[in-house]
Amino acid sequence: MEKRLEDDLIGRYPELFRQSKQNPVGVPYWGLQCGVGWLTLVDKLCSAIQGRINNMNSLQVTIIQIKEKDGVLRISHLGGDDYTDGLIDMTQELSSCICEVCGLPGIRKKLVLNWVKTLCEACEKKLNEGI
Repeated sequence: MEKRLEDDLIGRYPELFRQSKQNPVGVPYWGLQCGVGWLTLVDKLCSAIQGRINNMNSLQVTIIQIKEKDGVLRISHLGGDDYTDGLIDMTQELSSCICEVCGLPGIRKKLVLNWVKTLCEACEKKLNEGI
């Protein structure tokens, strides 16, 4: 993900990303390692988690890493409760039907070099042509 987009997300949710380079607290931070097509999905997740924390006066969640693996989002975090875990599970599952590149509806596909990605048809074509 572009650095400016990652920085913008961190700026909107400084408590969730308090261990990032901008907000060090001693917890390893591996960043956002996924396509921009999932940015809205990640943003909505962060809003829901932080909203719950603020409204329920519960312990702060810390996001360590957001990445793509086998065509879906993988979100590593510390803290939270069953509800937070459910939000994360739901977001990871939703990512399997949203194009990681552009954010349009997509499906998980095996590409030319056996990569698995969730893509729309147009992005799949562009990616396969570039390989």
